[in-house]
Amino acid sequence: ILERAGLAMIESDLIGIELPDGSQPLLQVCTALLQAEINIVQAYPLIVRPHGNAAVALMVDNPDLAMETLNAKGFTMITEGDLALDD
Repeated sequence: ILERAGLAMIESDLIGIELPDGSQPLLQVCTALLQAEINIVQAYPLIVRPHGNAAVALMVDNPDLAMETLNAKGFTMITEGDLALDD
């Protein structure tokens, strides 16, 4: 729709992360990425709470390494399917 209207747009890859229970879960995610020298470009809180837990979508400078790093640290990645609302 935006392109047809002649408006500029950029599509970006995001990674979805389910935030763990406990104290300062976003800090835990940021620390893991910092240790791997991965830059966070943008962060978006997700209103839909997959599995009842808080989640964020992050744009990072190296999505593949970020997902590998976060998986290795025990974080749960989420997909678009996890965000689908049940009717």
